[in-house]
Amino acid sequence: MSKSILTQSRLRELFDYNPETGVFTRKISKGSRAWTGKTSGNVSTSGHVQLFIDGKLRAAHRMAWLYVHGVLPTHCIDHINGSRADNRIVNLRDVTFAENCQNKRASRSDSTTGLIGVSPHGSSWRARIQIGSTRKNLGTFATAHLAYAAYLTAKRQLHTTCTI
Repeated sequence: MSKSILTQSRLRELFDYNPETGVFTRKISKGSRAWTGKTSGNVSTSGHVQLFIDGKLRAAHRMAWLYVHGVLPTHCIDHINGSRADNRIVNLRDVTFAENCQNKRASRSDSTTGLIGVSPHGSSWRARIQIGSTRKNLGTFATAHLAYAAYLTAKRQLHTTCTI
């Protein structure tokens, strides 16, 4: 197969996709480790499932979108429930990068608090939220958990695509 853009028909030629489970299975055997009927996909270090298609690794959530809708997503694919390995079509939506970021459920790995939107501020804790390119200060609080509660309240009000 040439290095052209993957189409829905080519994807359907190679795989079956179960929209209720989000699982891809091979229709055509390819080597000793990829046979017909075998569940396909490996979980990457980021937690996303990847498929090897025509010599290229591809994100299974984007392939699920192509399989069902016939086109690649316009923007990012957001996993509504936050589970990057859950590729059921009801759990996927095509959103902008900013909207995808609004659905974050965990803090960054280098966070000192382990709570998204919360940082130490002297002897107290500061809660902040990002709205577009603007960072909004939500105040300082006596405990990290009070700051986190303020962050969650603001998140539910300001982030329209938030599902927590």
